[in-house]
Parts: sequence; structure tokens; C-alpha cells
Amino acid sequence: MTKNKALPAKPETIDIHINNDASPSKGSDCNGAAKENFEEKSVFPKENCNDETAQGSVEEQSTSVQDTESDEIADTSLDEEYPASEDEDTEINENSSPPSPIASENGKNQVYDMSELHLDHETLKSKQFEKFGEDRVDFAKKCSFPQTLLNPEDKLAGWAPSTAERFKLRIGPKYKKTKKKAPSQPALYDTRCTRSYRCKKRTSKTTNMDALPIPYTELFPDGTVPPLGAGLPQIVLLVFQLPSEQPYLLKKKTDGEGGEILFFMTPSDRFIKDVNDHLDDKNNLTDECAPATKLWWKWCNTAERSKEWSRRFKAMALLRNLEKSSVGKFLKPYNGKPVLIKESGRATRGVTEEGVRYLEFRTNIHEWGFVAKKGFIHILPKFGEMSLDVGFTIEGKEDEELPEVILNTTLVHCFDADELLYMPPELQEISP
Repeated sequence: MTKNKALPAKPETIDIHINNDASPSKGSDCNGAAKENFEEKSVFPKENCNDETAQGSVEEQSTSVQDTESDEIADTSLDEEYPASEDEDTEINENSSPPSPIASENGKNQVYDMSELHLDHETLKSKQFEKFGEDRVDFAKKCSFPQTLLNPEDKLAGWAPSTAERFKLRIGPKYKKTKKKAPSQPALYDTRCTRSYRCKKRTSKTTNMDALPIPYTELFPDGTVPPLGAGLPQIVLLVFQLPSEQPYLLKKKTDGEGGEILFFMTPSDRFIKDVNDHLDDKNNLTDECAPATKLWWKWCNTAERSKEWSRRFKAMALLRNLEKSSVGKFLKPYNGKPVLIKESGRATRGVTEEGVRYLEFRTNIHEWGFVAKKGFIHILPKFGEMSLDVGFTIEGKEDEELPEVILNTTLVHCFDADELLYMPPELQEISP
């Protein structure tokens, strides 16, 4: 497998700047600093969940409140810049243009192959067994969540397709002035497989696409990989690396014990049609395609090497059984509000050995700031009693990028981390 390297009164929104420096300032004691940060500068807004959200972002040695055009909670990670990461073996250069199977935003000179790709599942199984070995193949099966017709009263863990219309997203025109939102149009990608496991450390080398066998049978049941123009990814993998250890105010950690949840998805028929019906003679997108399609194309082309674009990835979750949850009161103010993955996300793209284009986006919650991470750890043990609609999109700012549309949404039911299998450390090393 190859990959490319590099990489609220007045209803105004507010920007809450949080000092994520773990060290207290001179003249203050640690407990006082911790209490102030946690009680007064929480990244979680307290207005009603249908109001605009507050955005938390990192500011070096400062705390201030000001008006902003944004309406998202930010992940408030440890550093303003990308922290050093063992994931990257080349320096991030915002001006670099690494070789890529996806065209650059400004360069439409590549001609894309639109032929249909056929996969022989029996041959693939044999190849994967030979490449990954029995232990990896067996673990991949065991850590996969079953897709089921979920009963809200059923406590069995599983997942099911959700509906994008459950999420209200930005619409134009003039969103910056009107702040209007509306139910999303259907999602661009459909979930095909989810995996989850516990681990002593996060999978930190290169891409999760290389750690375990790709679930081709679930992704392309009939063996056909439909052509998708403009070099857009035929597989999208979203990975969330979850900490289970309590954070320390005076000790920054970007790794540790926790777990990972993976969402594998493929393009929806509707999305494929919108893309393939709006291609020029080189199979690149024309300006007549849907705004969300064009926005996704731009994000795919730039997120790997541009922090400005990578920061526009948004995640959100809607708790269905809010009134029955023991943490419902805690979650209600921001149920369904989007979180901008501004600093803790990493995009990687490439092509599998079988010739299928993929894009992986990993969110390392270990990197989140003290307050945000503390809040996450608080609710993590309660996931086993929740039915969560999780959704993802790319932040649209200008009229030509709106309306926003859900990239993907999945209903995750009774995700009990204590019931997950442990992934042996040796399996987290990249397969030869």
C-alpha cells in the first residue's frame, strides 16, 4: 500500500480563548488555576443546544472573550501549531505540493481513470491472510461492531445507518449575518463497517489502513468499486483515538492507554452521481456540481498539508436517549453541537495495493486541552448506555460553500469501552 507524505441576552456568538498551558502563572497555586480553568473557562457553552455554539481556541498565555463569525466548539489542543508527531516523517509545509492521486486545488491537469475496478474477494482473503497473518485477520473480525436493527431498549453494542437530516447545518445566503441552519441533505458517504478496541497506546505509525486487513467484503459486497471522478477517495476512514486516563494539569500527554474507534465508509449513490455528472474532459469537477461536493473536493486536496483546511473538519453527536441518561443534564447544553477538530486531526491519503483510493482522518483526543479532555473522560464510562448519532462535515464559510452537507453519519449504540478487546501491541505495528 502506498501513501503520500507531507501532509450568547444578545444572540451573538462568542469566542472563548482558553489558555491550555499546563503551567500556572506566577503567584497562583495549581489548584486555583485548575479550578478557574475548569469552572470559568469551560469549552462547553451553556446556552440552549439550538443556539449558536461557542468556539474555544488556543491562545498563548491569554484569556479573552470577543465576537466571532464561527459557531463551533474547538478541540482546544495543547499547542497552537501542529505538535511534533511520530506519525509524520516529513516536515509539514503549507506551500508544498506532494505527489498525490488527487489533483491539487489549482492544478486540473491530471486525467483520471474512470474504469470500473473489480475485486475478487476470495483472492483478497488469501492475499490478506498471507500479508497480515492469522492473528491480525482474526482480531479484525472480532473487533468489528455488528450492523444491526437496533432497539433502543436493547443493550447489545452495535451500529446502524443514521439519517443526515437529524443534523442542522449552516445554510446560505449570508450565513455570517443570518446564522441560519437547516436539516442536512443526505450524506455523501455511507458507513459500511466500524471497528473498536482498547489499547495500551494509540496506533501512531503511518495509517490504520496498514495495521489490520481492509474490510473489502463490507465495503464492496459485490466486488465492484464504482468509478468516482476528480480523484476523490473511494474509501474514507475516520479514526478517533480515545484516552481513558485522567489528564494532569502539569503533565501534557499525547498518547497513553485508551481505545480507538474506526468508521469505514464508501461514496453514496447520490454522491457518485453528482460527481460523475459534473466532470470535464479530464474527469475533473466542473463548477456546476453541488457546493458541498466542491467543498469536500477542496478539503481532500489540501487537508493533508494545510492546517487552515484541516481545521475545517467538524464532528457532532446527538444523544437519542438524553432524558434517560445519567449524564443527560450535563450533555444537554451542547447535544448536537459541532466540534471543530482544529489541532488534533491528521489527514492521510493514498492508494491501496488493489488500486482503491482512500483518505484517512485521525483525531487524537489524547492531544486535547486539559478541560476538554477532562470532560471527555467524565462521560466516557457512560457511552455504554447511550444511543449516539455521530455526524461529520466540512465547515462551509462563504456562500459558494453552502449549504453544508453531512459527510457521513452513523448511529452508535451502547459503546461500552470496558467490553472491548485489547489490541496486542505487536498488532499495532505496521504489517510488512
